[in-house]
Amino acid sequence: MNRHKTFFLVILVLMFISLFFVIVFFTNGRSSTRSSSMVLSEPSLVEESRKGIQDEKTLLTQYWTERIQTVSSEKAYSELTGIPSRYNRSQHLAAHIFGELLYNFDGVPGILICDSRYAYGCFHGFFGNAIQEKGLDIVGEANTQCIEKGGVNETGCRHGIGHGVLEHLGNLSIEAVFQALDTCKKIQTPSILGCTQGVFMEYNFPSSERTDTSTSERRTQDVTKPFAPCDEIPLEHKASCYFELGEWWNESIDPDFKQLRTHCRFLNKEIYEACLTGIGRAIGQLTNFDIDGVQKKCSAFREESDRTFCFSGAYWVFTAVESQKEKAKFLCPENIGGERICQKVAQKIYE
Repeated sequence: MNRHKTFFLVILVLMFISLFFVIVFFTNGRSSTRSSSMVLSEPSLVEESRKGIQDEKTLLTQYWTERIQTVSSEKAYSELTGIPSRYNRSQHLAAHIFGELLYNFDGVPGILICDSRYAYGCFHGFFGNAIQEKGLDIVGEANTQCIEKGGVNETGCRHGIGHGVLEHLGNLSIEAVFQALDTCKKIQTPSILGCTQGVFMEYNFPSSERTDTSTSERRTQDVTKPFAPCDEIPLEHKASCYFELGEWWNESIDPDFKQLRTHCRFLNKEIYEACLTGIGRAIGQLTNFDIDGVQKKCSAFREESDRTFCFSGAYWVFTAVESQKEKAKFLCPENIGGERICQKVAQKIYE
């Protein structure tokens, strides 16, 4: 009897010991999981800010400062870009803030870490901070780093320079735009993409007017100048300007782009094509890369040429965003020539 009682007690003790180790194991597992998924905690910071605890920009700045200090700039950026892309402005803001911090920690050579993800946000923040601190004298050195990163035809890094230049000049006057374009011309032959495009994006959605949230402010509409600044600048920059006007036009004047399309039809062939592909590019982004949404918008344009360039511009932005590339081949309908035509037209944007 005593032997059975002793045996029972031994079993009971063993059960308690086993339960203890199980608890320890799962507790450590949860800690390990929490630590290894630290990069994925950023969205919770955004959620926290929405509850009014702190503003989003402050939280993101604190978070990415800590990550850069802990794991290095390069590894921290890998963490940032490991968060699934929805191409929304909150992610662009995070990349923008990261770029600002990257310059603070690594100086001009840090630009080699940035890339095109999240709508070039890292480049935007990096050069905005660099040029604010060093002035326009840093543009030449920055351009050298851009070429080292992407070659002489690189555009994404120089796009960031354009943002930084106009932001540094501190106002949206036509004189400031002219000065920014002259600075761009010193480092890049005028083209649709690159430095000039960054100037026009900054003009339409100025950093100096943004709040500390994920929503960018757009410039105020002047009803007497609906096509500003595109109708006031030198001819060599007009294609880039009209290419960039579509998104601002959608949010400020007309989501159907009717007046803009009519206006562009009376411009020369090169500018008309840039204008309509810019509208298509804006539609691609504004529909959040939804194929049905793009097809509905572009197909509604009455003129066949308007439809062709609209689809081609959308095709271009689909292929420019890594996570959307595979969808691009399903975008362009056969009645405009299918993917072959879109590919051909989209390629001209890079020229």
